[in-house]
Amino acid sequence: MPLRYVVDDDAPVKKAAGGAVAYAKKLPAPADGESPPHEGCATCALLGGTTACYGVIQPPVSATAEEWLVARLPADLESLSGLLLRKTLHDMRYEGEGGKALRKAGLLEASGPYIKHYGPFFRRYPVSSEQLLEQLFCVGDWSPVHALGLLGQLGAIEVDGAALTKVDDAERYAELVQHPEKRKSRTRCSLEIREGDDRSVVELKRLLMAGWAAFVRDCDLKIVEDA
Repeated sequence: MPLRYVVDDDAPVKKAAGGAVAYAKKLPAPADGESPPHEGCATCALLGGTTACYGVIQPPVSATAEEWLVARLPADLESLSGLLLRKTLHDMRYEGEGGKALRKAGLLEASGPYIKHYGPFFRRYPVSSEQLLEQLFCVGDWSPVHALGLLGQLGAIEVDGAALTKVDDAERYAELVQHPEKRKSRTRCSLEIREGDDRSVVELKRLLMAGWAAFVRDCDLKIVEDA
């Protein structure tokens, strides 16, 4: 089944429909990302003036997209993004069971996960695409902090014009968490949709862009499974 997501931003059209989730269930999948913005939707305006506050992930998620996710992981676990990755996987106990369930249900194209190995052979620290997919699709709605964590792990956010790489820069993330009014002026999502991108990669990029918008607007990104 397709999986829908929508930024719960209190736009008038969403309120009139009975809420963001009810609104999302009434809409077709965006065909090309170039549809007109939803009326009165500040999120669509924030993301370039197209239909962007809402989208659909169509199964199966391609093997190319899983490989793309793993390729975006930090090169160094001692970097800030590496710290975010390790702390999130440990604290939240993301072991990939959610991703395995998606694969078993036929929602992923590849027969097995893609894995990035850190460290020397006898002390390897593996991170799999199933652990990343678990964070994306199997934890319910994204809070602003969850969205920031994902964007940081995947190197998809810049602060004050640059990606944060030093562990000491974690204080700048903390400041943004505490001061939502600064997020729009100080951050941007560094992902870009490019001609020739794989369909599932485009869908994941749009999802992460919407997650950034939800972080900026200090609201949840609702994950909505179709009945």
